[in-house]
Amino acid sequence: SGFQVRFSSDDIHTPGDQPDVLVAMNPAALKVNLADLKEGGTLIVNTGNFGARDLAKAHYDSNPLDDETLKDKYNYIAIDLNQSTLDAVADCGLTNKQALRSKNLLALGMLYYAYARPFETTEKWLEAKFANKPEVLDANLKALHAGALIAENSDCQLLLLASASSSRKEFAEATCQQLRVGGGGATLSKLGFRVVPPDVVQSR
Repeated sequence: SGFQVRFSSDDIHTPGDQPDVLVAMNPAALKVNLADLKEGGTLIVNTGNFGARDLAKAHYDSNPLDDETLKDKYNYIAIDLNQSTLDAVADCGLTNKQALRSKNLLALGMLYYAYARPFETTEKWLEAKFANKPEVLDANLKALHAGALIAENSDCQLLLLASASSSRKEFAEATCQQLRVGGGGATLSKLGFRVVPPDVVQSR
């Protein structure tokens, strides 16, 4: 499973075919979706879900992250999104299971920073959806902004800014990239990334 997001400065008329960025949350997601990622695209892997049991569920005999060709073919970054999310929302009063539902927001925050996209629309949506659940709202907002800080303050930004553009501003204004989270199809959007599988944003 997965979900799709398309960013563009112009109208988008079709869904995306190949993502420029793939965020694989577990081994099964990597196995199913890696072939769709453009060669030279950015691959972000959640190492927090690549334990022995996770690998067995996806029928891997060995850890695919040990394959050096991933680094040769893709703009590759391995990060424990689970632990990063738990750290970001540690003071929100949630259980670990509840807190980990915010990890997609953390990944989204990384990509928003990398592609110089504004937070306001997502923040307003979260505020409306979770107006009666302040602890969930707080966790999602903190995860979103924590992702941006991770991208800004670590080597992540070097991998996310996979463009010939010389700056984040130029990259955000570029008109030749695609961004997708999830599904397939051809696209006229400018940036594409995929996150698989998606955890439902916290609703309880």
